[in-house]
Amino acid sequence: MSTTEEAIQPLTPKQEQTVYTPDELWTDDFAVKVAIHDFNAAEAYRTQNQDWKWRNADELYQAWVVQKFWEGTRIPRASIGVYVAFEQIESMLPKILGAIFGDNPWFQADPIMGTSAEQARQWRNLLLNQLDETRVREIFRRCIKSALIYGNGIMKLSWDVCEYEKASWIPRMQPKQESQMDALAGMQRRFSGYERVLDKKSIKGIKNAPILDYYSIKDCYFDPNCSSPQIQDGRYFCTRRLVSVDDLDALREKSEYKIPDKNTLLEWARHKPSTQGDSTKSMAELYRLGFWSPQIDQTVDPGGLRIEVIEYITKDRLVWVGNRSKAILNMPNSYGFINYYNAFYTDVLDRPYSMGVCEVVEGEQRLQSSVLNARLDELALSIHRPVKKKRGVSTPQYMLRVRPGQVVEVTDKDDYSLMETENITANAYVEVNASELRVQKTTGQADLYASGVPSSGGNSASRTATGIGAQVQASGSRIQYLVENLEDSFITPMLNDLVKLNQMFPPIGTSEAEAIAMSQVKLSMRASAKMQSRMSLLQTFPLVFQTLANPAFVSQLAAQGVTPNWAELMAVLTDMTGYRNRADLIRPLTPEEKQQLGQPPATEMIRMQMQKERIEGQERITDKKLEAQKLLEGQKLETTAETEDNYAALELIKAILQERQQKERPTA
Repeated sequence: MSTTEEAIQPLTPKQEQTVYTPDELWTDDFAVKVAIHDFNAAEAYRTQNQDWKWRNADELYQAWVVQKFWEGTRIPRASIGVYVAFEQIESMLPKILGAIFGDNPWFQADPIMGTSAEQARQWRNLLLNQLDETRVREIFRRCIKSALIYGNGIMKLSWDVCEYEKASWIPRMQPKQESQMDALAGMQRRFSGYERVLDKKSIKGIKNAPILDYYSIKDCYFDPNCSSPQIQDGRYFCTRRLVSVDDLDALREKSEYKIPDKNTLLEWARHKPSTQGDSTKSMAELYRLGFWSPQIDQTVDPGGLRIEVIEYITKDRLVWVGNRSKAILNMPNSYGFINYYNAFYTDVLDRPYSMGVCEVVEGEQRLQSSVLNARLDELALSIHRPVKKKRGVSTPQYMLRVRPGQVVEVTDKDDYSLMETENITANAYVEVNASELRVQKTTGQADLYASGVPSSGGNSASRTATGIGAQVQASGSRIQYLVENLEDSFITPMLNDLVKLNQMFPPIGTSEAEAIAMSQVKLSMRASAKMQSRMSLLQTFPLVFQTLANPAFVSQLAAQGVTPNWAELMAVLTDMTGYRNRADLIRPLTPEEKQQLGQPPATEMIRMQMQKERIEGQERITDKKLEAQKLLEGQKLETTAETEDNYAALELIKAILQERQQKERPTA
């Protein structure tokens, strides 16, 4: 018994009685059996109910019509395809993408649980940069186009953390020398300028970023018991991929993967099973008279051969089964949620698979194609009318075919005549116009809104500007409803799950790491009806800003202990206008600007200068008075000093004279 046959064996009685809790690990044998049996159930349901619809959708989108021939001949009949589904899908797609990405930024981050507005903006800027690296617009475009064609479009969000090493070439300039033969000195080298050379350097780093992938709906399998297009409402979700030997071998370094040896991988690649989805894919080429078998490897490189990998995921488990025989990954779901998201066109209640535009307009497109081709067949018969020839006349057949300048020799006038054809499809284009109007009512995409031209056959509502505006508004509301559904069920859940992954794997070595670890935000879309509030806010913002900038109002706020947050107001303005480089609008003041900001107004400076000059003049007058007073007092002091000096001299003379008299007096 092969390993594949072992995998599809039923559960053992013990396994049937064992219920694992989310914290318990599955055995590899149990994981493979559960994954394969559930995948087979999902594939059987999809094969019976959906794959044939998707084949019809490919046929309708490509407007394929089988070539028909006139009965009993190889003369071709009219076989023209009418691109009804193509027109509707390709007119819807740019309007949906324009509504989603028309604003910049195209989503908003609302702070919750004490998070500041500045931290919410840091979240938004971080996620914008991460999503730009994942080619988010292209992934969304494929998913939405798949939803319009087939009804569903699948996207996967994952996170990649790994070390990488890449080669980098660093340019530098080095002197350039050239040899020259000298007859006397021999060979000499002389300087002749500089040349640019590249040095190879190895750069190591850590990749820590999200990944967005588009998955073909033909490779995806819903839980048949899922009650809505929301994948998270089902018990499980399966995908089937064909992965190259090189890609699987590269996972060998990660401990959670159990990759077999290379010989086993090559054996798996040469004997991989096929599914109904492979046939559904190949029909897209068969409708165009081509051939393509997706399960056949189109390379002779052994490393490029592909292996079937079935991914089975629940909110608690993650299982990868290689070639339906071995569990190459069996672990708890570390994310805690199913990381697949479904974009749908028109949901069918209680069912996971939805209806696409091709399914909705199938009848009208086939009607228009059949009526148009019948009209062309009738026109061909009218131009090349059949010929009646009398029995027994020996005129060759090739001479009886109608052509310009034809001459037919007959004996009797009744030997040869042209048959009259009735114009039974004169109203064919009326029926086609009526069918086109029915299509527009079904999809909501009027010709005036979708292509800018009125409906063929005329429309009384297009005679006035009011009627044209009403038609455009009605079509716009249908697109807005579709965009809102995509936001609520496809884009917003992915954005909020991306926030969770950033908290699980915070950025390394960035300033946003602390903000991510300590803050909480809720992301929402800025398209559809949310854009109406943006336009009204743009109209009222000047009045609001003028009121907040009123000095009297600011003073009143200051008296209450609060003041306007001007940086936040500028952030609101830049968000409304879509200008992302807000750092160029608001910057810190330089020291010179701070000094100038502390100076009073020019009129106050002139008044202060005049006051200063007046004070300085008064000070000069006071100084003069003091100097004059000091001068007078100095003169008085001088006079007093001279008098005192004269008095001291007289006393000295008097003392000398008394001393002489005592010496000259005779002794007794």
